[in-house]
Amino acid sequence: MCGVIAWIGQPGSTPDRAVIERASARMHHRGPDGHGLSQSGHVALGHQRLAIIDLAGAVQPMEHPSGLRLTFNGEIYNFRSLRRRLQGLGHSFRLDSDTEVLAAACAQWGPDAVNELEGMYAFVVDDPNRDLVWAARDPLGQKPLYACDERFFPDAKWLFVSELKAVIPEAKLSLNRLAAIRFLAYDFVPDDDGIYAGVQKLLPGELWCIQRSSPGAPKRRRFFSLHPDEVIHHQPSYLESLEQHLDRAVQRRLVSDVPLGVFLSGGIDSSLITALAVRHREPSTLKTFAIGFEEESFDESDHAQIVADHLGTDHHCKIINAQDLLDVVPRLLDHQDEPFG
Repeated sequence: MCGVIAWIGQPGSTPDRAVIERASARMHHRGPDGHGLSQSGHVALGHQRLAIIDLAGAVQPMEHPSGLRLTFNGEIYNFRSLRRRLQGLGHSFRLDSDTEVLAAACAQWGPDAVNELEGMYAFVVDDPNRDLVWAARDPLGQKPLYACDERFFPDAKWLFVSELKAVIPEAKLSLNRLAAIRFLAYDFVPDDDGIYAGVQKLLPGELWCIQRSSPGAPKRRRFFSLHPDEVIHHQPSYLESLEQHLDRAVQRRLVSDVPLGVFLSGGIDSSLITALAVRHREPSTLKTFAIGFEEESFDESDHAQIVADHLGTDHHCKIINAQDLLDVVPRLLDHQDEPFG
């Protein structure tokens, strides 16, 4: 989990570096391992880093030799296969980093690079050679990305940010009445609305392109939707296909330069994910985590312990009481950018 911010001003203007630094600092909890700021003319990118892959390198915002710059939150699971393809197209690499591969992919294919990615991500690219600033969010919307216009943030034409609260102290706050009505109906603010006027959330699997030299309304398109392309007619094929897809999905998420962990409740879903993970990792190196309750009628931590013992993981269980829950509520509220019922 990292924090990203991108400021797109009017051509000839200068982004307020102090504001960007303060906004980045408010996202320190998203990325305590480092921060950076890069400015080129009227476009500035900021980043708070949580290091997962290539801990010493891959500092962001990252600049490609072509002049393209990138601020990126997430993981690209297929970055090694993409790296080999890009090497075949003439790109060279100095790091073992998905960020560097993503920058090269963006330089090679432009916004169409999103069609090559497998992962969870939200990123913003400053691409002077194509006269574009563009932003993308992963197909399932795992990583957040807000887009703010001048109604919310008058000092910039557009501002992209991982968390609204990072920029609220400098923003002009006016309630989005339609979003408030939808919140009352659904107990949350649906995509692509924002609770404040001038704020939108990029939809899952959405790409925004803004002309760099004249930053007006973005061109928006969805680059992902679910369209099953194969009909399987009998149950054994369903089960085999499901296992293959789940196994591949779990394996791709195990690439890390830091210790790996799994939240293990003892239910079917988390137990299956853990069982698939130990196919590809030494079980004793895989940490599993469960929460239990002092109130026995609520507690199911023994189920997680049984699964962990069976699979041989390094298991940890935190037993909590009513006071622990009360203590954590204020922190949970602090991490909500919008009303959530």
